Amino acid sequence: MKRNMIYMVIIFTIIWLVLREEFTLASVLIGFAVSTVCVLFCRKFLPLEKIAGVNYFKFFIYIIYLIGQMYLGAISAIRLVVKGAKADVVEIRTDITNDFLKVMLANSITLVPGSVTLEVRGDKIVVLLLHEKTWGLLELANASDKVKGGLEDKLLKAQKEV
Repeated sequence: MKRNMIYMVIIFTIIWLVLREEFTLASVLIGFAVSTVCVLFCRKFLPLEKIAGVNYFKFFIYIIYLIGQMYLGAISAIRLVVKGAKADVVEIRTDITNDFLKVMLANSITLVPGSVTLEVRGDKIVVLLLHEKTWGLLELANASDKVKGGLEDKLLKAQKEV
């Protein structure tokens, strides 16, 4: 469990540095201190034992990929709004078994513009999806690939086999 806490402090420190857009010794030390306090404070609320089945290097690669998807999703959402869009609720299935990574997928779907996660039930995620007005029932039935994109694939690579 201590190793996971160290990984989380390092990941939070990196996120701190990215958000601060400043890489000085003071910024690194403050980021490390803030990250440590956050991890220690949230220790009882952050289920670190659930995070045990995660490859942290591949998870870090996933975060970088997610940031790119957020920008691409924003461009796509702007195009949809300008052309005319419709919103529908769709249910998608995921192959992710790790609860932490499943929640990460649900949150990532919400972070990418044009989709909002409404509920996670077992291996299903209910999503409010913004799509083209011309979509029919067939496109809505196959919306799973559009919603998940490469997000699920990257998270499946970060999931360790137990």
